[in-house]
Amino acid sequence: MKQFDIENYRTKATFASFLPGIAGELGTPIWCYYVNRGQGVVSFGVDNKDQAIMEFYPAHVAYQNVATTGFRTFLRVDGVYTEAFSDAQTPHVMHVRMQELEIEEDNADTGIKTSASYFILPEEPIGALVRKVQFTNRSEQSKSLEIVDGMPALIPFGVDQESMKNMTQLAKAWMQTEDLETKIPFFRVRASMADTASVTAVEGGNFAFALDEDGALLEPVVDNWVLFAYDNSLRKPVNFLNKGLDGVLSIRQNTSNLLPGAFFTAKKTLQPGETFTFYELIGHVTGKEELNRFLERKPDAAYLEAKQARSREIVEGLGEVVATVTGNEAFDAYCRYTYMDNVLRGGYPIQLGGNKIFYVYSRKHGDLEREYNYFSMSPELYSQGNGNFRDVNQNRRCDSFLTPFVGRKNIHQFYSLIQPDGYNPLKIERSAYTLTKKQVKKVLKLTEQTEQESTLNSAGKIKDDAAGNHVDAAGKKSLQQLLEKAFTPGSLYTALNQLQNVNTNQKKVLFDRIMEMASEQVNASFGEGYWSDHWTYNLDLVEEYLALYPEEEKDLLFEKTYSYFKPQAWILPRNKRYEVTENGVRQYHAVLETEEEPEEKLLQTAFGEVYIGTLIEKLVLLCTLKYAALDPGGRGVEMEGGKPGWYDALNGLPGLLGS
Repeated sequence: MKQFDIENYRTKATFASFLPGIAGELGTPIWCYYVNRGQGVVSFGVDNKDQAIMEFYPAHVAYQNVATTGFRTFLRVDGVYTEAFSDAQTPHVMHVRMQELEIEEDNADTGIKTSASYFILPEEPIGALVRKVQFTNRSEQSKSLEIVDGMPALIPFGVDQESMKNMTQLAKAWMQTEDLETKIPFFRVRASMADTASVTAVEGGNFAFALDEDGALLEPVVDNWVLFAYDNSLRKPVNFLNKGLDGVLSIRQNTSNLLPGAFFTAKKTLQPGETFTFYELIGHVTGKEELNRFLERKPDAAYLEAKQARSREIVEGLGEVVATVTGNEAFDAYCRYTYMDNVLRGGYPIQLGGNKIFYVYSRKHGDLEREYNYFSMSPELYSQGNGNFRDVNQNRRCDSFLTPFVGRKNIHQFYSLIQPDGYNPLKIERSAYTLTKKQVKKVLKLTEQTEQESTLNSAGKIKDDAAGNHVDAAGKKSLQQLLEKAFTPGSLYTALNQLQNVNTNQKKVLFDRIMEMASEQVNASFGEGYWSDHWTYNLDLVEEYLALYPEEEKDLLFEKTYSYFKPQAWILPRNKRYEVTENGVRQYHAVLETEEEPEEKLLQTAFGEVYIGTLIEKLVLLCTLKYAALDPGGRGVEMEGGKPGWYDALNGLPGLLGS
């Protein structure tokens, strides 16, 4: 896969970007943003900004802060202090790849080449950012290294974005670091921070640890005073500079009531040409048990190198459907990168249960330069996120062509979201599924049969080690509770994984059977307004499909499978929309919203049944409504819903009676 190299990146015009945050279908993703300053990564976390591990900053602040609050590398080379990646005049380079970022610095004064690369840990139930750090002796003499590497501000789990921005000093009173003696510090708040009488325990937590090539854990430093002493600006690690690594590690660390850091230390003597490598894993788990199960596998360098290779396979594999080979390698790579960007906005289609089309990896864009968006990536297997109607719609316009099994899925989904008034909801939420009570009973019966089968040997008798233990009551109860409400594929897979007496293959069979039976919920909500152009994107879905399957036109138009989204806000009549101002008539009161979201999201008949119609009915309805909404000049559709088209900078046009 082609990479893009930026020589001396810290001196070039600023830009902001992100790792794709893809951990595979059976992995938990981490979001991660980087800039071409400092050591690149400026913020990362799980799910959304409220679960940041390194604080989220908009682009202009990120450029200012990353060299201080991002990752840092302090060295004493033969007793002489230096900080890697701190001097823009030292030769350095950034390598940008689809799924990872790497930076390198070659310091002629110290004879040490330092590199750091980042990737998302794939195909694991825990979510983690992996930072691989390497030091190579480029000189002709041996070099004695004392190393301190990591981040000076790790947000404990339970502290949200509002607290970090507006009351960090108070929030520190809840923060604590646990298990420092194990060299795997666990960061969380002591209890819930809500200002209520009900105080609850916080089970989840963020973690950080580092290991060398043999899997040996490095000594952590979580108390910034131990490193920086009086230098609250975090510019110089005063104690390390003056006392060396032994002096730093001799100081007792405070583990409560402070915003912790996550630094890791090592000593190494490098011979000429020799390289020392270690790996930092920083992430989130739902509880310590989950982290302990991961650690029982004793991860080492071989494991992490394999994971890095697998991460490349997963992300690069997404682009196979648009693989392009020309005389221009940059263009070929651009095609793959662009398709991946479509995937991140609209999702990547897969088949579940044989008959369900499900989109993984999608999320609303919320990068450093569009910090106004509240993105979300569900921290679970088969991860999915939130999105807006237009964004998701337009990024799926080629799916019937590139992934033919999708068929009419998107035509059906987006036309079923059209309301009787011709408008549609803004927010596309995570897909969820439901079972009827009868189906839940059937699943539980299947589960019990599977458990019983798993306890039998080849002769049909109960295995000695399974006698009296062939029913996992706790696991079944947890599964039942999940199935009695709306569930996601990720939560279902996790619940099945917790069944003690069912093997992996049997769990996959159960998963497929349940997904085959399940019904997809309507996953949308009003949001904040009605854009005048949203309905036009639906036509692209139809035209693309019919370009491939023109013989299906009649069946497509007349199959009776389309529902109507029930309006959660109504366009007001003109005498209520308009306001007379000192500058003339303005349209400032376009929409009346309901006070709360209705339980039933689909339009029903007088008999309480969901109304089902055809696509041709929807198209005729749209033609009628949009023709009726033409402006007096007959040239454009009025912005009667209070929002313009895709170009949000024209927000004032609806108020000016625009079209």
